Amino acid sequence: MNKEIFFYNLCDMGISCRMIQKLISSGITPENILTMNLVKFGEIYGVKKEDFFYKVKELAQNCDYDINKLSVYSLVHYGLSTAIIDNIINAGIDKAIYLYLCPENILKSKFGLSDLNVERAIKAVNLMNLEDIINYDSLEVINFIASIETDPNYIKALKVHILEVLQKSDDSISHFQLLSALPKIFSQDEIVTDVIMELIKDKSLECDAFGYKKHIMNIDEFMATLPESIEKEFMLLYLSGNTYEQIGILYGITRERVRQRLGKIKFPKLKEDYLVDFYNEYKFVEDTFCKIFSTTKSVFQYVQYRSKKCGIKTLDELLKDPRIDENIVAIIETINPKYVYINGVKYPKSVRALFEYFASRYMIEPLTKKEVMIRFKDFWEEVIKEPFNQREGTLDNIMNGKEQLCILSKKKTWRYYDFDMLENSTFYSELSLEEYRNKEVSVLLIYNDNRELMSLYDIRDEYELHNIMRKSNKFSYIDFGRIPMVPFDDADRKTQVEELLIELSPVSQNKLIDEYFRRYGHNKKSALSYITKEFGKYFDNGVFDMNLPIMDDELISKWKALLTKEFYFHDEINQIAQKNNLSFEKYYFNKVNLAKLGFASNNSYIYSNKYPGANFYFNKILSGDLVDLEGVNSKILSMSLFNNILSEKIANMELFEYSKRKYISIRKLNENGITEDMLRDFIDKVYSFVQNREIFTITMLQTENFEHEIFNLGFENIFYSTILRSSSKFLFRRLGGSC
Repeated sequence: MNKEIFFYNLCDMGISCRMIQKLISSGITPENILTMNLVKFGEIYGVKKEDFFYKVKELAQNCDYDINKLSVYSLVHYGLSTAIIDNIINAGIDKAIYLYLCPENILKSKFGLSDLNVERAIKAVNLMNLEDIINYDSLEVINFIASIETDPNYIKALKVHILEVLQKSDDSISHFQLLSALPKIFSQDEIVTDVIMELIKDKSLECDAFGYKKHIMNIDEFMATLPESIEKEFMLLYLSGNTYEQIGILYGITRERVRQRLGKIKFPKLKEDYLVDFYNEYKFVEDTFCKIFSTTKSVFQYVQYRSKKCGIKTLDELLKDPRIDENIVAIIETINPKYVYINGVKYPKSVRALFEYFASRYMIEPLTKKEVMIRFKDFWEEVIKEPFNQREGTLDNIMNGKEQLCILSKKKTWRYYDFDMLENSTFYSELSLEEYRNKEVSVLLIYNDNRELMSLYDIRDEYELHNIMRKSNKFSYIDFGRIPMVPFDDADRKTQVEELLIELSPVSQNKLIDEYFRRYGHNKKSALSYITKEFGKYFDNGVFDMNLPIMDDELISKWKALLTKEFYFHDEINQIAQKNNLSFEKYYFNKVNLAKLGFASNNSYIYSNKYPGANFYFNKILSGDLVDLEGVNSKILSMSLFNNILSEKIANMELFEYSKRKYISIRKLNENGITEDMLRDFIDKVYSFVQNREIFTITMLQTENFEHEIFNLGFENIFYSTILRSSSKFLFRRLGGSC
């Protein structure tokens, strides 16, 4: 607030409001008046008024700018007429702050102001924004409030404000919140408490454990307010449990006419209205509804009348509703227990939780969907002691969705599978999928390429593998559509076939289809139909021939000089071409050109044609007394063909892993005095030591003092686990890095 407003205090000394308005509009302030003389004042003000000048200057020198002392004439600055202000002053209010503090009804009753004067005065004083600058602890304010607290209209005003505060909230308001929301002139807690008690007594508001709220009538109170009428009679009969039809029979009219007459009753907001939302959302019968909400039959009938229709959600779903309190939860759990006990163990009473229990115990062996439905229904009714009314699709969604419980076999049977066991193992890292990236392959091919892994983890066919991969969250780069084909990344079947044709052309139809099946697992009949349709233009006399370009001798020589290794992935060839500024097109590396370069091709790589197949090259890598795979391309190490050869050598006791990715041959072990008989004796002794256990680790053997001469050789644990892997007596899995 500007200090100039205090110039209006001069009006109390007989100065006209018009002179003050001119003073302020001329730009004179309490600060600059102190530096002026009469001449300067006259130049600015326009008139040399000596008496006025010295009064203004005196006020500027002595005024403490206390808001409590601001004259009510200051309201002229905010548009209030001097005539109204004169009436206010004559009524006994000479300070602006008193006008602000005084309730409207007291301004009328105590001070005798007219409705119009009060309305205009309040509008002007509110423009002053006094609330933030009033000192309610000042003596003037305290005395003024004390002077009006005894007025009966003060209590009336307080009641109005209390009800206005409560009207703004649907929830209860605490005593402290209510006091904070009231205007500060109602600061006497004792007076406020007395008024609240009065309001409770006359049912204008009510009190609960959370505080106060405005009283809302219940259905019985509302019915008591209705005048006697046929509509009231009909509604009382309906609330007591009669149907429209029964009421119609009593009065000899149709049920539709009863409905029309009831529709004439206009209901206000009633206390029970919040129950209508619950009835619309959840499935209730009368007895359950009345127990849960601790209410009466007439309330249930009223809620039915006001509802569109009964909802479909269950009581289990109601338990999760944030609108219900602990007392209602306790009642629901008594009516509809949330948990059941099976063999003394508590389980949530839900289809999901109980199906998990059922599956883990009664679906170890495969069951058809019909068998699952029948057996789970019997199980539910035995445990829950009530009918199983869920749709067949409920179990379908659990088994066939993302739930990690069951897997589907090729025979269309379901069985339980322990997904947690996979999560805690190295299964996903051992599953060789890198070679299939950007390709469309059959899940059967993946299954066959990882046969040993499938056996170790009891995955019985490609359908089960597909289910496991689809239900895990490990393969975001695979589109799990309809089995058997699964596209990896941005796989494109047409490009895939074209690349194979480039590699093999010219090639007979049968050989092309056989090779496509071998590499990608695609059904031969379906593959033939697709290839004939898309690439028929290259087919003649039983042969596909793309008439691919042949490299000239100069280009062959350049590539020979660059391809110094015996094995390359296609992306490596592309990198070599870019590095040496050679144009590279995929059709350059066809069968004819590769033969000139001394290479053969298979899928996504080429290898020296001195090897009959890539498996012979991999065998070479794994030959020798000491094999170190640390320097071998990681993409080779992830290939299923390579891993199958390695697993076969371990199973045949040809190689033993003695450190991570380092292997020693049986021949080298023999040279160091470790014979095959000693290794087999180690296997037999371990088997005898652990045959009563389901799971064990090498570390456990050591800590439990298992003894054998091989244990004294100082190898890492992985060496001993590799020995055991060669035997069919054990299943080998890596769990958290342990062997």
